[in-house]
Amino acid sequence: MPVQFLPVFNPLTEEAVAKAQTIKYARVTTCIMRPEHLAAIMLDTGRPKDYLRIAMFLEQRAVNLRSLMSVLRRHGLVVCAAADSNDCSDRRRRADPESKTSASP
Repeated sequence: MPVQFLPVFNPLTEEAVAKAQTIKYARVTTCIMRPEHLAAIMLDTGRPKDYLRIAMFLEQRAVNLRSLMSVLRRHGLVVCAAADSNDCSDRRRRADPESKTSASP
């Protein structure tokens, strides 16, 4: 069975390890990070291949969306939680000084 080891390097990965599930596999006890934390770590990493993995997690319903949003909020990974998408894009433009589009009212 392939495995991947992630170092603890920030509060998100610390929380992921602290809340990991303990399982027994082939007489070996190990800890597995919850899918919500894995998705948040992938989002934080920001690589294109991680975005594809997040999409697969969501498509396969491997994450609890409420739990994922909670993790994302706790670790400052929610770009915009506004109900109005226009308000959301305006906030992104104002927050991004490199943006080519002006955020006029």
